[in-house]
Amino acid sequence: MKRGVYVLLLVMIGCSVSNQSNSDSIRIVKLNFKECGPELPYNKIELRIPEGFAQERFNDQHGFCEYRFTYLDSSILYVSSNIYYGSSLNYQNRLNAGIKTYSNNRTLSDSISNSGRDYNQKYWMELVGSNYVIGYLNYPDSVSITELFQDIMLIN
Repeated sequence: MKRGVYVLLLVMIGCSVSNQSNSDSIRIVKLNFKECGPELPYNKIELRIPEGFAQERFNDQHGFCEYRFTYLDSSILYVSSNIYYGSSLNYQNRLNAGIKTYSNNRTLSDSISNSGRDYNQKYWMELVGSNYVIGYLNYPDSVSITELFQDIMLIN
């Protein structure tokens, strides 16, 4: 009887370890956006992104904030509060696509998505939501934002 209990415990422990190793490739990150732009309806953003990044935070001259997640292959994910100009990282890519700014006249329920390939044939994408911008650049394959940013939660 004891032997059967030990086998059952080992199987349960083995399953829990293998589940943890699968979840280790995704990391939950909380980003502080307090005082990062005019009248944001949230203070923090929580998201789940692939593990293996170096994180940096930038503030621009207009008071907007941007978090960048750089990976070893030079791909970069970012989240910004600048819904008017997006990230400076994708400025040249947007300009090449004929986009200088995102209109101040759009409603907050509008969302804008731009994507393409850069001069190195790497993929870029930028999604402007109601109060934040998420995007990536230098990706070897085209992927959807939801594949990279698995869950986004705005926290007051």
